[in-house]
Amino acid sequence: MKCQISRDELLRALQRLQGVVERKSTMPILAHILIEAVRDEIVLFATDLDIAIRTHLPAEVETPGGISVSAKKLYEIVRELSDTPVLLEARDAHRLQIRAGSATFSLVGLPKEDFPSLPSTPDEWMLTLSRAVLADMVRKTLFSVAENDPRQVLNGVLVHASPVADTTAVSLFLVGTDGHRLAESSHACESGGQPLNGEHKIVVPRKAMAEIRKILDDGPEEVTLGFSRNHLSFRQDGTTLTARLIEGVYPHYQQVIPASTSVSIYCDRALLQAAMRRVSILAREKTNAVRMSLGPAGVTLSTDNPDLGEAEESLPIPPPSQEVIIGFNARYILDILAAIDQDTVRLSFIDALSPCLITPSGVPGYQCVVMPMRV
Repeated sequence: MKCQISRDELLRALQRLQGVVERKSTMPILAHILIEAVRDEIVLFATDLDIAIRTHLPAEVETPGGISVSAKKLYEIVRELSDTPVLLEARDAHRLQIRAGSATFSLVGLPKEDFPSLPSTPDEWMLTLSRAVLADMVRKTLFSVAENDPRQVLNGVLVHASPVADTTAVSLFLVGTDGHRLAESSHACESGGQPLNGEHKIVVPRKAMAEIRKILDDGPEEVTLGFSRNHLSFRQDGTTLTARLIEGVYPHYQQVIPASTSVSIYCDRALLQAAMRRVSILAREKTNAVRMSLGPAGVTLSTDNPDLGEAEESLPIPPPSQEVIIGFNARYILDILAAIDQDTVRLSFIDALSPCLITPSGVPGYQCVVMPMRV
């Protein structure tokens, strides 16, 4: 293999692959990436056996071929090179020579035949949507996904697609929950082929969604999601990410979202965010518990910690119609407020023991639920 490629394009591609590369595996080759030169491009491939990313880059290929080398070391080398074309050449004994300007490196590699590959599964249905829309939906739900919950389905994002009658349009829902809070983002998009036949629900691992979010930072305006029984495929320009789905039945999350509430307050998002952050400074570290008191006197945030002291702050909000005293984990509220872009948020309550519904004021398509805690 011998080819020449732009240093900047190679660096961006290698950076994109770093999150998938498995560095602590008992299989050393999973810490490698596979480089293949074919025709007028090179293909970079990385996998941890659950997630795989393949990206195509234009290159001047003199001799086709392939080799697998350390993803981390190749990235570190290319990152430090000057902005000149990079020559990649696979030598005997599975070594990759890297030359740019006056610098030359030689990396010990492994045969490309040793590199694993995920099974190829055809997409059963597809969706096309705006890159910016998908990035926004992932950002607004990923924070609420559990990380190491024994209920495996909570460690992923629910992707729920529902067809719109008599059209090729699809209502797409992304949902994340860890059992203490829930975030749901929805948007209308187009089926990539035939009209969607019935509802479809899959659970995409948190790590896979996090990698998709990184890829969505730049690129063309339209992306494609493909779904099969066991895999999700994400395509953007010359990059394809494939991920194994989490098996299991996702909880009936709609039952957690209050259908009606008895009292609501409207608050400036930045004002509530700042006040919650200040009061939580003295909250107990394990629970981050902050009390929200709603009544004739207005709305007050407070916390008390026997080891540190007390904090209280009143919010300039019109008094609600009903008195409610409810406790929350302040971090959960702050995460939600950070995900909302609008200036005003609505907090809706039933009582101190029921979930709180938080939505951007006047903007449909996004809602969050936080479970209360005793304070």
